[in-house]
Amino acid sequence: MLSIPHSDLEAIRDQLEMAIAHHGQWFDELNRKLICNLPTGDGDRQEDAHRRCRFGAWYYGYADERLHEHPGFIAVGEVHERMHRYAAQLLDLAAGGEPITPEVYDRFADALRAMRMEMESLR
Repeated sequence: MLSIPHSDLEAIRDQLEMAIAHHGQWFDELNRKLICNLPTGDGDRQEDAHRRCRFGAWYYGYADERLHEHPGFIAVGEVHERMHRYAAQLLDLAAGGEPITPEVYDRFADALRAMRMEMESLR
């Protein structure tokens, strides 16, 4: 169990809230690219896309180091990386003009739901 003073927990929670908001913005942008058939760019299709997004920047660079050993924090990172891999698959299909099958989309949606649940649990 973490031993973090209450005042520090409030600051960590605020940072997490901002990171979650950034994740929501990323998801909105992803949907817009897919639905409106916009150019996908390369950033979200890179192997390290989970580190490039603003949530990833917080998670890997700015999150309080005391969180790094917390099982919930670790779980968020794992599902976040998996979600980005599935998002890249969606973007690759869209960029190639291929249809996105329900199975491919469902993998992404399941990972997205899991990430949201893990973030809520960590919160």
